[in-house]
Amino acid sequence: MRKFAFIALAALFPLCAAAQTSASSSGGEDTDKPSHYDIFVGAGATSQNQIVHSHGLLVGFEVGVTRNWGKYFGLNAQGASFMKSTSADNTSGGQSPQYSQFLAGPELHAQLYEKMSGSVHLLVGGSHTGGSGITGSPNVAFSMAFGAGLDYRLKQHFSLRLTGDRVKTSFVQGASGSGNSPHPYQNVQTALGVVYHW
Repeated sequence: MRKFAFIALAALFPLCAAAQTSASSSGGEDTDKPSHYDIFVGAGATSQNQIVHSHGLLVGFEVGVTRNWGKYFGLNAQGASFMKSTSADNTSGGQSPQYSQFLAGPELHAQLYEKMSGSVHLLVGGSHTGGSGITGSPNVAFSMAFGAGLDYRLKQHFSLRLTGDRVKTSFVQGASGSGNSPHPYQNVQTALGVVYHW
């Protein structure tokens, strides 16, 4: 009887292993496979306090593309435009501050837990301020951003992403329009949107 049980277990073991391998390879979507490109579109907000009459947040949108090489490294490029103020103080006197930017740089990303993944990036580029009633020069400046992102995989090709950046810019639009830039400013920027993995 013991010999029969041993033979039966020995025969069932490879069948169970094969069934498990087949189930893991065919069941569900392959969300662990790295994508070549990640395309992001989302709503964003920034605190651009160096702009005259910009007392609160400016809201708008952010788009970005990441070219991935393997599971951990990528090259990120992103653009953003913030055209609407959340503060009533900014609309007094017909003024409407606006801010836009384009940044690019390296990114490190990794799988954190099941459907969660994270990333950090260091980006450099340029920023532009303007809008109705906003004067002063320079209105274009060098910018640098350090930030992180958190992705939650919804489907094989789609994720929900939350990002946060600390953006450093060097222009100050003084009320006198002198264009002096004695101090750099660091502003918080965040975005929430959807990623398409291609």
